[in-house]
Amino acid sequence: MTIHKAKGLEFPVVIVPGFVEGAFPGGNSRSRWMKSAAVIPWHLREDRTDELTSYPARDRTPTAKELDAYSEVLQDHDLLEDQRLAYVALTRAENTLIATGHWWGPTQQKPRIPGRYLDQVRTTSDEFDEAIAYWHDEPLDEKNPYLEEGAGFMWPVALESPAKVQALAELVHAANTDEAFELTAQETEITEQWDDDARVLLEEARRLREPVVNVQLPATVSASVYIRALREPELLARDLARPMPSPSSAASSRGTAFHAWVETQYGQQSLLDPDDLPGAGDHDIVSDQQLVELKAAFKNCVFANVTPVAVEQPFAMLVDGRVLRGRIDAVFETNGRFDVIDWKTGSANSADAMQLALYRLAWSRIANVPLEQIDAGFLVVQTGELLRPQLPDLPAAT
Repeated sequence: MTIHKAKGLEFPVVIVPGFVEGAFPGGNSRSRWMKSAAVIPWHLREDRTDELTSYPARDRTPTAKELDAYSEVLQDHDLLEDQRLAYVALTRAENTLIATGHWWGPTQQKPRIPGRYLDQVRTTSDEFDEAIAYWHDEPLDEKNPYLEEGAGFMWPVALESPAKVQALAELVHAANTDEAFELTAQETEITEQWDDDARVLLEEARRLREPVVNVQLPATVSASVYIRALREPELLARDLARPMPSPSSAASSRGTAFHAWVETQYGQQSLLDPDDLPGAGDHDIVSDQQLVELKAAFKNCVFANVTPVAVEQPFAMLVDGRVLRGRIDAVFETNGRFDVIDWKTGSANSADAMQLALYRLAWSRIANVPLEQIDAGFLVVQTGELLRPQLPDLPAAT
């Protein structure tokens, strides 16, 4: 699981590898949009910060001094991003944290340097008398042992090469100069038939070996992706095989704004990241006026004056052999029974009972209560209607 995807979650044991300078933190190795067309310019990014919007000057070419100053601002911003990620990575463990670094990578000519965050973990461990399992001294030998072992080999090795087969055939043909190997007309006819049969079989084998794209679900998926895998596997496979960036959507921004507003109504506010915004998947709020109407409707709904036990609750659980992540809109408790509720900002037609089944199971794991004590429903915000569909069975989850 990436650090970004671990935000808001907690695990008994967390392993964070690769704490070396130049990798984490990234150092000066990042590509800059001023020099790489593959990097999105800052003034086009929605997550840009104010101090990074002054470049470029549209009316002139910046000087080298201005460019260097701007690069320093970018480096400072990258350092803050690294610190945020390091904080998330190092605070996800409930019981055990394992952080590692290394002197040698597979291609390094010089030893790497332990990352500053690994040094901080080491210092903190010393202060609290925690165990440092291994800390090898800097190698005195400047030669990378991985380089001395020789280059690796590609695997799996290609069993067939058309060029190699052709070359071997030519060698056989060139060696076949002895008259004793000349075939009679009847033998030639038979061997030609063999050749025809062989070509047919080879073509059949080639078709069977055509690269069929067997798309596998990632090891970690969102609840919405998991539901798509059940409902529309072919379309999802196509999207996974050729992922395309999603355009920025004003509707999804309004969905995020609505969820954030609901949190404030309950006097709660989650620590969120732009990569994991609640409501970002809600594309039903098509105008600012509709957002205003939804807020007014929510104030009159059955849950408006009920205090929830959780709002925008993140979760991660194993379902069908994969880590499934999501965020529950709200959970309420009445007389020992829990009620998992999902806000529907659009019509009731978009409600999928599988989503509630997953959220209900997730809350069972989080609160350590049996499923029998958990109800679930959709609140259609616009109408105030509370839907409680029959929930489907789920694969084994741990």
